[in-house]
Amino acid sequence: MSARIPNAAWVRAAALAGAAALSVPGAVLGAGPQQLERGKYLFDAGGCANCHTDAKNKGPLLAGGRALKTPFGIFYGPNITPHPEFGIGRWSDADFIRAMREG
Repeated sequence: MSARIPNAAWVRAAALAGAAALSVPGAVLGAGPQQLERGKYLFDAGGCANCHTDAKNKGPLLAGGRALKTPFGIFYGPNITPHPEFGIGRWSDADFIRAMREG
């Protein structure tokens, strides 16, 4: 039985809302206040900024680059900003689900 990602649109909105809600509230995916609040809650609960922000080197919020040492080698957190070229701004829900399930 494969793990189901609850409501992929909410999870994807959380990543995008976390990246943009502070600077452009309401503009994220045409989200309303309740959706942005829910996205921020999921973003905070998931600790997304911890792995996707290189705070040690003063990197931009969610722009990736943080080195995470694992037993399998070093993993670098990817950019999950809504930037259409360098982030996940052009990803579909299917793209996001695939990344969450398969890496």
